[in-house]
This record gives sequence, C-alpha cells and structure tokens, in this order.
Amino acid sequence: MSDPSNHRTFHSPSLRKFSSLVSPHPPLLRSSSLQKNRLVSNIATTLSLDAWEQLSDESKWRDSKLGINFLCMHPDKEGSAKKTPQSKPDVGIAARYQEIFLDLIVMKHSLLVTGSRFILDPRFTSTLSPSDKTFKDHLMNFVTTMPEEAKESPGWLEMERNLRNMGLDDDYKEHTNTVKSLEKLRPNTSTSKVSSKKPATEPLSPPKPPTSPQPTITPTPGHVFILNTSVCQLYVDAFLAPCDFQSHTYRLPAGTIHTAWRHELIDRDPELFNELIPTKTRGDLVDDKQFRLVSYYKSWPFERFKVKKLEAVPLIVLGHVGYHVGRLTGVEHVNMLMETVEEFVGLSLKTLRSNDVKPMANKKKYVLGLPVLGTGYGMATDLTGEVLASILKLASRLVESNDDLDICLCCADEGTFCMAQSLRRKMIKEDVGVWRGFRVLGEVEGDRLRDAKDLAALAARKELSIFIGAGVSIGAGGLSWYGLLEEIEKNFQTPSLQNKYKGNPSDTLLVADSLDKMCAKPDKNNVTKDLKTRIAELTNRPFPSLLMALLASLQPAGAITQNYDHHAEIALNNVNLRTRTNTVSIIPYRQIKGASTWLLKMHGCVSSKSDIVITKSDFEKFEESRLKALSGLVQGELMTSHMLFVGFSMTDGNYLRIIREVREALDNRKSNNSTSSTP
Repeated sequence: MSDPSNHRTFHSPSLRKFSSLVSPHPPLLRSSSLQKNRLVSNIATTLSLDAWEQLSDESKWRDSKLGINFLCMHPDKEGSAKKTPQSKPDVGIAARYQEIFLDLIVMKHSLLVTGSRFILDPRFTSTLSPSDKTFKDHLMNFVTTMPEEAKESPGWLEMERNLRNMGLDDDYKEHTNTVKSLEKLRPNTSTSKVSSKKPATEPLSPPKPPTSPQPTITPTPGHVFILNTSVCQLYVDAFLAPCDFQSHTYRLPAGTIHTAWRHELIDRDPELFNELIPTKTRGDLVDDKQFRLVSYYKSWPFERFKVKKLEAVPLIVLGHVGYHVGRLTGVEHVNMLMETVEEFVGLSLKTLRSNDVKPMANKKKYVLGLPVLGTGYGMATDLTGEVLASILKLASRLVESNDDLDICLCCADEGTFCMAQSLRRKMIKEDVGVWRGFRVLGEVEGDRLRDAKDLAALAARKELSIFIGAGVSIGAGGLSWYGLLEEIEKNFQTPSLQNKYKGNPSDTLLVADSLDKMCAKPDKNNVTKDLKTRIAELTNRPFPSLLMALLASLQPAGAITQNYDHHAEIALNNVNLRTRTNTVSIIPYRQIKGASTWLLKMHGCVSSKSDIVITKSDFEKFEESRLKALSGLVQGELMTSHMLFVGFSMTDGNYLRIIREVREALDNRKSNNSTSSTP
C-alpha cells in the first residue's frame, strides 16, 4: 500500500552528500543511440492512469531539462473521451493499456538482453531458423574440439560466459540427455488411435465471432502476455494446472503445479483447502461431459467470493497432459496438448460466465494463466519449441475469438521465456494481423512504441530503476489508499472521513490519524485491533498482479516500493522459478550480498507491522530513525539512473515530494558547477 504523505521533506545534508558523489547531471550523459533521445533527457518517466495532462509545475524545470516524461496510459487521450478539463481517463481501460505497454517493453528488453539465450538449448533445436542451426552446429564443433590447454586462457573464460548466456549452462547436459531419451521413444509414424491433425505451426484459421454474453466488453482487442513467473502465483481469474488424469483414478490427478498449489493453500488457508478438497478423490472434481480433458473443484465457493471479494483467489483448472510418449509422434503429442489448452479456455470462460463471476480486480476482460504445459513431467521436453509456437498461435486465435479474454503465458525459466519472445516477434513480422493488442499503442513508429523501445534499452543497460506505487497492487485485488482506509472505517461507522478531508493531499495523514484513534476502541463487532494490524490483514494478499509480474520480468537490478504487501518480492523471486537462479535482497528486512536484485521497502511490511509508516507520528519517527538513511538510496537512484514510476496517482503527495526534492538537488548542483567554472 502506498503512503500519500507530503508534509515532510528530505534533510538537505543527505541530498548534498549524494549530489557530491555524482556528476552534475548524470541522466543527461548517455551514449550511442540514447544520447539525443527525448525520453532519457529527463530524470524520470511516469505512467499515468488518472490524468490527461502533465502536472502544472512542469514548466519550472523544462528549460533545465530535469523534467518528468508524462505518459498518459489511455488510447483515447486525443479523442472524444477528452471533452473538458474536468474529465478523466477511464482508469479500467488505461490500466489495461498500461499492461500492454509494459508487455511491449518486456519483449523488447528480452530481445535486447537475451535474444540468443535459446540457441544452444537442446529443447528448442527443432524451432531454430536455418541460420541459427548452422551457427549452433559450427559453434558446438568449435567448443567440443577446443584443446584443454586453450581453456586456461582468459579469453576462454570470457567466451564461457557468453556460451552460458546462449544456453550452455548447468542444465545443458540434463536437457540434452532428456531430449535424446524422449526422441528415441517417439515413433516416426502414429501407433495410436489419435487422429493426426494438421501441425499447430500451420497458419491459423480465421477467428470465430465473439462468444461472450456482451457484444463489446472493451474497445481494445484481446492480448496474449508473456511473463517470466509462476502460473500459480499470479492474480488471474483462472489458471491451468497440468496433471495426469488417466493414472490413479481413485485419487486426485497428480501434477507439479497442482501439488505446489495444494501445499501453499494448506499453509495459507486450511479452511478453504478442507472446503475444496473434502475427500481427496476424483469425486471432488466437476464432471462436465463437454470437456473431457479438464476439470475443477465442484465445491469452488463462487458465491462467497462474490460477497467477500478480498478473499477471492484464482480458479484452478486441472488439465490432462499425461500422454504415453511411445504411442505418439511429435505432431500428435503437441496437438493433444493444444486440445487441453483449448478445453481449458472453454471451460474457464463457460464457468466464469455461467456463475456470473466478474473479472477480478475490476478488469475489462477475464485473464487466464497458462503454463508451457507438458514440457516437464508431461514428457514433451524435446518438443518445448513446438509447444511454445503452438500455444502462441492458438492463444492468439482464442483472444481474437472471445472479446472478453486475455491470456498470460507464464514461463518458468529464462530460456523458455526468451524463446517465447523470439517466436512472438517472428509471428508479428510474418502476420500483421496477430497481436492486435499492441495496436492500441498507436502507429508502428508512433510515440508510445518509441517510448517502449527507449525504456527497454535503458533497462537493458541497467540504467532503469522502478518505483512501485499502490496502483500496481490494485491489479491484484488490492485497494487504493482511500479504499483501504474506507474499508477499515466501515468497521466503525459509515465511511465519511474521505469527504471530511477531501481536497488536500496532506489531509490523508489526518484520515489515518482519525482511524488510528478509532481502532483503539472496539468496532461494530466488538473487536479491538490496532490500525496497523487491520492494514496488514487487508494488504497481506498472496498473488502479485499482472503488472507486477511484467515489471519483475524486466529483471531490474533494483526496485523501490512504499507498498506494505509482499507482491514485489514474490514476483521478483518467481523469475526463473524452475532454475531458482534469481535472488532478492529485501532492504532492510532480508539483505543478501551479491543478490541478483534488490528491493527497498521504504515504509514497512506486513510481516513487520510495527514498521508500517502511516500516521503523522509514524512519519516523525521515520524522519528521526535510521530508516531515514534509506531515503538517500531513492535520491541516488534518481540521480544516477532513469526512474520509471508505476502505480502512482498524479495527486499523490509523496510522489510529488520525491520528484520535487531530487529536481531541486540536481538543479542546484548544476547551477553550482556552472558558477564555479566561471572565471
């Protein structure tokens, strides 16, 4: 949860200290193609959902080139939606526009940083281009014939690092052996009764007409997002858990994701676990004759989740992937997996629509989570490339056919993630009709696409810092600042504090102070809980948003948040989940030297309620404590890199204060240098 205070300022000594450690205006010193770029000439970029125009105080810094890039995340910013100065963007449409914009940044970043990550990975050999195959053959021949004496050279050590980036890593031998074993088992021709359909890599048939109850859900087309994350730890409407339906019919289907989900649910909500799984047999699942390959728990509490939205969790749909490798050709195996995907989408939409379940987090479309199914213990590791290509093409057709659908493809390791991004780029180049979702960003050479390219380039150069606001958690079913306080106030009286203090951003502290006093007394249910305990209970939600997963997929060197929840650390830890190569240092709670990513939690965490900063007295203590030194890290990041603000309101006093302080520090530093150089 983001904090809105604006009544405090950073101590000037710490600012001067940081200013003295950096060059006069490092954000302006770029090399290569970024040097003359409009976006990077400023100190930060803000993605806005709730305002059409730039802040009124921008003019003060325009001449000094220390301004903020203001990107309104709305496709209608120049259209009819902007009728009067008082009108505001449709936040729901803007939120989805922002997700698509971030997805484009993530794709471009992946192609810049790890575009060749998959070339040596044996899982993707069959989907490599002819030039990549030739390159791989010659490179592996060179590597395998390298004399041992030559490997003692420093040049070999440098080359070894590059080879690891192309897939010759610790998993290479395991993947190679697995692929060879599976290829030996597969028949060249069909030995089963499964009908051999056309390969999924063939061109797609024209999309079917929309099948949702409403004729138009949103003016933006469906979209397929690609994430580096865990499919069972993402705030979506439903997700697929691959299982084996054919073995052990007397008990629940087995599967790695399903097992992990059950264990997590037992720890987090044992009451819900016992409600969903009373017998732990196949009888716990819905038997829908229309869908033979997928099912879900028949006791799923749809009605309870409608009433208690803060308790709602994604619907888990079990999907069959346990095919006998020795009976199926590669094409047959991939096609059977795609049948499971198609049934998963069909059952999910039918179930959500028939139970009148609205999209989670007030989104404009249902969002379904999809893993790269069958490529683990589903015994299709050797077909990973074909499975990826087929999923992307099928998912693209499905979001075209259903106007209330988005799909998130969740990859569990970097090689799979990079291959998926490369295949998507190839699809876009070959057929301009796919990924129409990107069209909402404007023309091919328009401003938003250039902005995405520039931000991706900054991230690739480790020159992009991310500041995460409360809006990022709203996409995970969380509450806005006032929404959180209103939810607490409901326990005592009809919400009225927001109206009482409306109009002044600094008054949000007065709202918190008033609630703090209320919480010292019993509420309507005769329960006494202090304000911080109530905040922790409301913000301690287990699943990060799609937006947070996209930000984590950028694999930033560091990120900053004032939110209290665990979403940022969960999403960052879930990057490259299968290989567990991502480590996160959480400052100041769990610091790890040499971690691949750091996360600064400025204003406390739900796991340490006493540290939560929310009231006026909390901020006074914060200013006087050692935690104040953490503010210097924020200043340093703004001075030495370009910062991307995501999830902040344009009226957030804390956001305005941070920007103002750093601008003034940099502007003063620049002025002092100019004065000292004058003879």
